[in-house]
Amino acid sequence: MINSMKNTEKIIVTTPLELSKFLGKKKLIITGEWCNENLNNQVEKKKNEIIKHPFENKNLKKKSYFKIIQLYKIFILFLTKTLNKIHKVKYSTNYWEGIVGIWLIDFLTLFYEKYLIVQKLNNSRLLKVYKFMKEKKFPKNSVQSSNYMNSHEWNNEIFCYLIKKTKKNIIISNLNTETIYNDKIKFKKIFSFKSFFKKKIIKFFSFFSMQIRKKNETFIIGSYLTFFDEIKLQQKVNNLIKLNSTPIYNASFSDDSIRDKTPVIKGGVLEKLIAGIIFNHMPKSFLEDYKGIVKFSNELPWSKKPKKIFTAVHNFYDDVFKIWAFEKKRRFDSKLIFCCHGGGFQTQIFSTQNYLLMRTCDKILTWGKNRHKNKKIKSFLNIKSSSKPFDQKKILNENYLKILIPQDLPEMYTCSLFSSILQFSEYKKYVEEQKKFLKGLKSKVRDKVTIRLGSSSNIGSNNNFRHYEEEVWKMGKDNFNLESREKSINDSVNRSYIVIITQISSTTLLECITSNIPFVIFADLKKQVVNSYLKKILLHLRKDQIFFENPNKLSNFLNQKNASEIQKWWNSKKIQKHIKLLSDNFAIYSKNPVDKLAKELKDTL
Repeated sequence: MINSMKNTEKIIVTTPLELSKFLGKKKLIITGEWCNENLNNQVEKKKNEIIKHPFENKNLKKKSYFKIIQLYKIFILFLTKTLNKIHKVKYSTNYWEGIVGIWLIDFLTLFYEKYLIVQKLNNSRLLKVYKFMKEKKFPKNSVQSSNYMNSHEWNNEIFCYLIKKTKKNIIISNLNTETIYNDKIKFKKIFSFKSFFKKKIIKFFSFFSMQIRKKNETFIIGSYLTFFDEIKLQQKVNNLIKLNSTPIYNASFSDDSIRDKTPVIKGGVLEKLIAGIIFNHMPKSFLEDYKGIVKFSNELPWSKKPKKIFTAVHNFYDDVFKIWAFEKKRRFDSKLIFCCHGGGFQTQIFSTQNYLLMRTCDKILTWGKNRHKNKKIKSFLNIKSSSKPFDQKKILNENYLKILIPQDLPEMYTCSLFSSILQFSEYKKYVEEQKKFLKGLKSKVRDKVTIRLGSSSNIGSNNNFRHYEEEVWKMGKDNFNLESREKSINDSVNRSYIVIITQISSTTLLECITSNIPFVIFADLKKQVVNSYLKKILLHLRKDQIFFENPNKLSNFLNQKNASEIQKWWNSKKIQKHIKLLSDNFAIYSKNPVDKLAKELKDTL
């Protein structure tokens, strides 16, 4: 327990707002690294208490995963019963799980993260927490809900709710403030006429091409192929030239009569805490707008009775698609086929997203050899990189080539739980470990290094904290060449003679494997916990200097090999044998990904 000092009031800080208001003026208890998002407000450890994030303990993180799954099983049955009653239907748990499942498990993960932190607080009258005064609003859909749940304001609300219910002696005071949904610095986007024109053309083409459809066509949306390859796929599978997209559904007004009811649920204290707040955070697309979306989706120019539905992304947060797809599954027994669109599915010991995919999809196509016992999962290929692999320019002057180090910035709050993904609170240490091998580089080698930041400024992104990430890299005396993700990863790899992978489950690693781009991996397997098969391979790769745990050994490797020598080492029979093994198991390349996928969609199920 975090104890208060005798006769000294302490402020429980839940966001950067309270930190900036009370730093240096009050004794503080810092609930997490998110409070220190604006690094100009550095916390003095001697004066303030900092709660270590519970998931930094990897054993507790694994136990928490199983606890969250247990809660999920309870609440998916609870929501099935409740939503059936609200909407006056009698649909199965499988139906509702496909629609609300991802949102539910994200909500439970975020809630449980806060619950574990609040349990560390002493129930003392000498502690005070501030609750933000805000306008009552409900998220329109899963995308907006995800943004809300990753905001400081939302997490302040959950902290205060849990403290009020479980730590009744702690004083809760209201704090008048403007809405601060992730009060972060906004970076001006560079307008690209080419990109703008391209999006307009695609939108125009999609709108008109969707009008042409077949009753029993295999419905394809968000394949992760290139624009032209997805059109080729439509032609080969359905003999149609088209591109499907999801029109926007305009939400209705909120209905407090649905949300204000206190649900009754069997279970312990934690279950009752969740039940008491869950409907106040559920998207309108599951409650007020559900029937409207059912009607709206049924009138879309999409296939009326698809035998198969294929996507690589829309079954996560596209509520219109999910409701449409599971209506088709319910009415016509349509089959949902999913293809992985990034790293992690074959490398994690546990993952909340993978758990949901295996429960809601009829078939899952992986990027490599399937090692799961689940018959739904099938070995396939890396459709993303096979459609558009990385390439390297042949530049005669090696001075123009660089060493690329892509970053993976964790989300500030834990929305999804993966065994190998670090917590936001671990990012500073993660960078410090990288700086150890960077400091060991010769100056002429270090000058070639480019750090590709992990923050994303894309609309809907939950890790848009470039200001924080830049400050972390600027700590200390060293200056590094920083690159934003607004620059194409293909262009960055194109001008690099080697890529340093520092996140084992990153999609960039799999893309490098598929594209046969020179890379090495630097990681701590005690913190990035992967399954036993990948761990065995990585430890074996230490012998031939593809995998490094020791920063000094990585520095020596990079100091001893220039661009030409890296290419020679990479193309040797021994190294290529290792890459072939990685490719076969995790990221298979195919010269004809469209043909292979078309055949799979025709043959499967």
